[in-house]
Amino acid sequence: MGISKADIKWIGVWLYNRRAVVEIAGKRSRWFPIKRGGPQGSCFTPILFITYHFDMEKFLCIAMPFFFADDLAAVIAAITDIRFTEQCIDLERRLNHFFALLEFYAILSVQPINYIKTQAMFSARAVSYPNPMPRISCRGYAIEWVKTYKYLGYWVTTKIEQCWLNNIRAQWQQGNLPIKCLRRPKRFVPHIDVLTRSIQ
Repeated sequence: MGISKADIKWIGVWLYNRRAVVEIAGKRSRWFPIKRGGPQGSCFTPILFITYHFDMEKFLCIAMPFFFADDLAAVIAAITDIRFTEQCIDLERRLNHFFALLEFYAILSVQPINYIKTQAMFSARAVSYPNPMPRISCRGYAIEWVKTYKYLGYWVTTKIEQCWLNNIRAQWQQGNLPIKCLRRPKRFVPHIDVLTRSIQ
């Protein structure tokens, strides 16, 4: 990866032989050794985590992953030129395959998955949602379907456009935005610039 021996030695000193103390309501515990993980609050810990998992994106090739420190969000798009029912069946198959790959990667990299925080969200232009929702699981844990979740401080909903408009409208009403009025186009297409670029 092109890291010098001096830097590797510095990282080793930074990671090994660490100790910590816990303080609750002014009372401190005894010092104890920390054998796993990086120091909390350090700007280098997320960088080290991402460097360690640099190959995850290639391993989870059926999805578009987004990383931030130890958080992973993945987007899996449905096939568009088939019926909605077939899309849902295909999506369920690919989601289960994705979670099988994620579990295998977690075992290989000795990085456990927090199943309690693992959730799925369905977003589409379709008027209705699949009924029932696709059943997906990861190592026997059923993955919960949610309509909203918080990622990196932002709330994401199934209607992403409406969530964005609500946030802008709230900031405008509080006087936090220096604009006079708030308008929206009749049809919101967030990827229009990508389409025009690909056509040209």
